[in-house]
Amino acid sequence: MAIDASGIALVRPRGERLSEQYDFSELISNLESIDCWLQKLGLSNPDRIRRYLSNIRRMIEVQKSGGLPELQRTLPFDEAREIFWSYVEAEEFVRAISALRTYDHPDLRTILRSALKGPADLFLEKATTKQARDHLFELIMGGRIAAAGYQPYFNRGADISFNFATLHVDVECKRPLIEAGLEGLIRKGIDQLEQGKSELGIVAVSLSRIIVPGDPGSIPTVPNDEIEAYLDQRFGEIIEPAKRFWESRPSPRLTGVWFYAFVPVRVFPGPPFYIPARLERVVSTAKGAHKGLLEMLVQALNLGEKRQ
Repeated sequence: MAIDASGIALVRPRGERLSEQYDFSELISNLESIDCWLQKLGLSNPDRIRRYLSNIRRMIEVQKSGGLPELQRTLPFDEAREIFWSYVEAEEFVRAISALRTYDHPDLRTILRSALKGPADLFLEKATTKQARDHLFELIMGGRIAAAGYQPYFNRGADISFNFATLHVDVECKRPLIEAGLEGLIRKGIDQLEQGKSELGIVAVSLSRIIVPGDPGSIPTVPNDEIEAYLDQRFGEIIEPAKRFWESRPSPRLTGVWFYAFVPVRVFPGPPFYIPARLERVVSTAKGAHKGLLEMLVQALNLGEKRQ
């Protein structure tokens, strides 16, 4: 990881995923372990994550029995789409929860209970069910913080807060469904930070639904060796126009905007034919000593990233 001259810190996808076949057995093993953990927390109802587990188990069994070609021929499109998103979102969920499991406390359970709700098919997400995946995004960001060795709190007023170098850090998480809603949600995040008393304030923004809205037909086709370049380009197209928004309305509470995306990419020529790709950028808005502290924080987050 490196912070370039523009003050943008980059966290890139794990390189091995760009060329290797996906290990579904590892994913199902992790999901089953998390399922047992959730049951111990009293979260045992059928939900979105258990639906993912059921879908992936089904596909593994069909593949073992040699029935995959027939299933692919006869499977209804809406079922196939749900199974597709089960793989993608299960990977993201496992990654977040694996880091958070050592930080068990009642407030984490409250967010988990909400994050487990909603339709398993991302394409069917609506405004009325959006809160579940919004809370999942909070868990994802909390997992990034936990992986870096910092205790994430979900009960201090902000979506997430933690202590870094004796400083209080607040993170407000936003997840726009369309690009037109980006600036409004960032403004809301800044307003929320201004109501707090943190020394460092960050608005974390998921760009996943902007880049891939939920329809598998909209997934971009990218040459295998250009996936990172593609995501870099899409981030730039989305972030650069938005920078004028917070640069023209500076806030003493805002020290950075943390952009995140975890999206499937159709790979050419393949196989594999789809790859889950992740990219993050932290755009610094800090001044003076806070700028150096934010750079230190980004470095710490990237060290945590290497451990995951």
